[in-house]
Amino acid sequence: MKLSSNIDKIHDGVGQTLFMIFYGIVVPVGCGILAFLTNWKLTLITIPFMILASLIFSKLIAQTTMNQLQAYAKSGAVAQEIFSSIRTVFAYNASNYEEQRYGKHLDSAKQQHIRKGIILGCFWGVYYMLVCVTYAIGLFAGFRLIQNDNEKNTDKLIGHIVIVLTAIVESIYFLGSLSHNFELLTAARGAATEIWHIFDEESFNKLPQTISTGNEKNIDITGDITFDNVHFSYPARNEMKVLNGLNLTVRQGETVALFGSSGCGKSTCIHLLLRLYEPLSGVIRINGRPIQEYDVKWLRQQIGVVTQEPVLFDTSIYENIFYGSNNKSKVSMSELQEAAKQANAHDFIINLPN
Repeated sequence: MKLSSNIDKIHDGVGQTLFMIFYGIVVPVGCGILAFLTNWKLTLITIPFMILASLIFSKLIAQTTMNQLQAYAKSGAVAQEIFSSIRTVFAYNASNYEEQRYGKHLDSAKQQHIRKGIILGCFWGVYYMLVCVTYAIGLFAGFRLIQNDNEKNTDKLIGHIVIVLTAIVESIYFLGSLSHNFELLTAARGAATEIWHIFDEESFNKLPQTISTGNEKNIDITGDITFDNVHFSYPARNEMKVLNGLNLTVRQGETVALFGSSGCGKSTCIHLLLRLYEPLSGVIRINGRPIQEYDVKWLRQQIGVVTQEPVLFDTSIYENIFYGSNNKSKVSMSELQEAAKQANAHDFIINLPN
């Protein structure tokens, strides 16, 4: 949910938004150059007000937008946690408590939203005041220049005043129109930062992705599976040991069931066997060989897994079954149908509409 929202923010912050920002910067720069070439003295008197106000408010708006995004992200994470554990919440009559906890995070987002509104209101107030002040200062400075010129180039100076003031006010107008686009860009930057953190995060287990075992087809993987003094805890909860010196041997041809309370490590054993995680210590072997010596992709191809809560991707039944094939380029329809029959799903599938 949060990732999808961040992607939408990035989409809104690029493309046409970047073009409008480029347009809104090029025009003021061009107007500034025109004003400077026309009368640099008058330009230097009026332009600092425009630059100072733009820098201050763009910084405030950017910081407030970042704080607002972080506050909404925290409240969204709390809401997702609550809904994913809704049965537990109701079982312990904790709905009021969770409502208050979620409300606290929303209050923070609300305060940031109010602060942002105040800053934007002040920005537009200062923006229009800046237009008037620019006219006033420009006219006053131009009047003094005319006085000091002793009426030698009065007509020329009046033309300069009109050009400079028009150019500066146009610059202020375009910079003011940038506020919304900068807001979108700032939101996109904040969203992109979170996504890049995911990309840059160091993998918990650096697994080899290249074949390191020679001719994989000739490897015997039908032997015993052994867990030798395996210790493990999940990265997010290092203090909680899920497996504490597990010793287990599954003989070739045996059917073994692991049972126990939720969280005791049943699914964790499968995760470790598939090398979705690495044990903190201890060794897992297949046919006497540590699983780290097998190529991870090839190893996973040899293991069939039906998870506790099977996932169906938003595509056709054909492609969902096809997903489990080791050689997707050479799978026939008859093989897919046979797989469905082995899973006792074929009759159900053919009775579905369309």
